[in-house]
Amino acid sequence: SEFSSGMGRPSLVAVLNDMEKSSKPIVAAIDGVALGAGCEVCLGCHFRVASTRSQFGLPEVDLGLLPGAGGTQRMSRIIGVEAAIDFLCSGASLPAAEAAKVGIIDQVIEGDTAAVLKGAVELAASKVGSALRRLCDVT
Repeated sequence: SEFSSGMGRPSLVAVLNDMEKSSKPIVAAIDGVALGAGCEVCLGCHFRVASTRSQFGLPEVDLGLLPGAGGTQRMSRIIGVEAAIDFLCSGASLPAAEAAKVGIIDQVIEGDTAAVLKGAVELAASKVGSALRRLCDVT
């Protein structure tokens, strides 16, 4: 079975690292819940756009697990080490408006999935040719 041979290649860590190093802007368009690995994928993008109903978090700590795809490092680089420790240890999720206040989300959009996608495409187009924010470069 697929589980007896372990994870196939490439790993999520490798995919997120490649996304982060991309010369083209990658924007996560979130319309719903981005928890666990979904949140980690968002953090691997250069920018994040979310609907007002979206939520973000790394709740695996409630099960005694640590985020395994760079979420701990990326979160601390976005919101700062102290805030990240509190957030990561609590397992709580943040609504989009609060996530935007602390810097996890770049833009909150009122509307449906189509509005979020439109906002993400517009943000990506506005960033073409400019320096991209790569969390791997933040120390």
